[in-house]
Amino acid sequence: VLELFDVAGSALAGAERLICVEQNSTAQFAGLLRQETGIAVAQTVLKYDGRPFYPLEIANAVSKEGR
Repeated sequence: VLELFDVAGSALAGAERLICVEQNSTAQFAGLLRQETGIAVAQTVLKYDGRPFYPLEIANAVSKEGR
């Protein structure tokens, strides 16, 4: 798992804006990413009712936050 964060840290370091899409209520991966790499995401899109994300839900959440 730690190798994942080494690779992710270098891959994400130059990103302009990071958005983390997760299917839980606490943004666990975003927190773990910040803890292990020091990289914080700009926005989280969370869904925790057990249903899958639809592409339009993600697009709407991202465009709403980007305004």
